[in-house]
Amino acid sequence: MAAPWEYGVATEFPGINLWVTALLGDYQNNTGEALVSPPFVVDGSTNLVEVYHFYDFENNYDGCNLEINGQVVEPTDGYDVPELSTSTGYYAYCVDLEPGFTDDLLTDFTTTCWDISAFAGQEIQLEFTIGTDSSVTYPGWFLASVTVGGYVTADTNSTWGQIKSLYR
Repeated sequence: MAAPWEYGVATEFPGINLWVTALLGDYQNNTGEALVSPPFVVDGSTNLVEVYHFYDFENNYDGCNLEINGQVVEPTDGYDVPELSTSTGYYAYCVDLEPGFTDDLLTDFTTTCWDISAFAGQEIQLEFTIGTDSSVTYPGWFLASVTVGGYVTADTNSTWGQIKSLYR
């Protein structure tokens, strides 16, 4: 089975290095994994997480969200749905019944922000979590850049290049 998170150039976005749930096609069924950042302490300069991303999932059955230390964090503009995979017959590993991003409504990359000031003074880890059920696959989640701290514009060339080596 292929790793659920891969780094490189995806088929859908030639020329852009990014973290994606599958570089050469659709994500796999029955997957539940997180791309986890190294730990860091939230202080006055690290109160915002800004992600430049694109997602394309089976609507309401598969999806993704951001967790901090195992707790789902709501983005400032909210998630697509309050509960992913509410079906009693299909289980989206890791994100079942959690709020998250789903569907294929995006047509290009977008910026999403999370206020993490509630974690002030705490050591945290960002967990970019995906979950898929046992049928129907789509391209998945594409992370082009992640910026922690302040209202800084995402830069897919330099920002991601600096932070990609910090993830496992």
